[in-house]
Amino acid sequence: MTIGSDSSQINLAEIFNPNAQGFSAANMAYLAHCAQAIYKPEAECVEDISKIDSKLAQNIRFFNSRTTGTEGFIAGDDEKIIMAFRGTSDRKDWLTDAATIQKSWSSVTNIGKVHSGFFQSLNSVWSVIMEHLKELQTDNQPVWITGHSLGGALAALTYATLRLQEPKYDLAGAYTFGQPRIGDDILCENFDADSKHRFFRVVNNNDIVPRVPSKIIRKGASFLTYAAKAIHDINSYEHMGTQI
Repeated sequence: MTIGSDSSQINLAEIFNPNAQGFSAANMAYLAHCAQAIYKPEAECVEDISKIDSKLAQNIRFFNSRTTGTEGFIAGDDEKIIMAFRGTSDRKDWLTDAATIQKSWSSVTNIGKVHSGFFQSLNSVWSVIMEHLKELQTDNQPVWITGHSLGGALAALTYATLRLQEPKYDLAGAYTFGQPRIGDDILCENFDADSKHRFFRVVNNNDIVPRVPSKIIRKGASFLTYAAKAIHDINSYEHMGTQI
């Protein structure tokens, strides 16, 4: 796909760098198109991806869960693998549920807790994701992950899982857009120690979604907030990665 005027066009497939280290505006733009394309029906999504990168679109696998509504795709060629998660057109339900329950999400100790709703959504498609990833990664291609809004939360949790629980997958990086917080301060500390320089959260300052779930422990918190913390053992929600 080319963007820009007739006199100055940019081909996103040509400027995407699968081996980039640190922030890349080109990779951010490329992955933003992937995060947008997954909102469309499968045939239209493939068409949009082919406009971005015709080679990548030749090998794209979709995953979805009827139970949780979790959707996304994994696509790969001989240079890279792209994983994109869909957000939701109706933010009401998950925003309503976003402020409370956290749970341990790994047999690995001391790596923090995550929002239970995000965990359940990802878990509903995890086996399919791993199957597709194993099939596509034929030559140790670098893996890039993206998603918008709720899809950004699932992208972040996927990245954390593959880096902190299954380190055989050496992820290249991730860009999320309008991502909510997904876990507590312990998770974020462990995540940033490993991947802060490779994980980028793109934020619009007028977007409410990156502000949820709210930081539970703060000045002026209500009695009900502290009661919920006592019942559910909730820690403060924090953001991870590098904010753009």
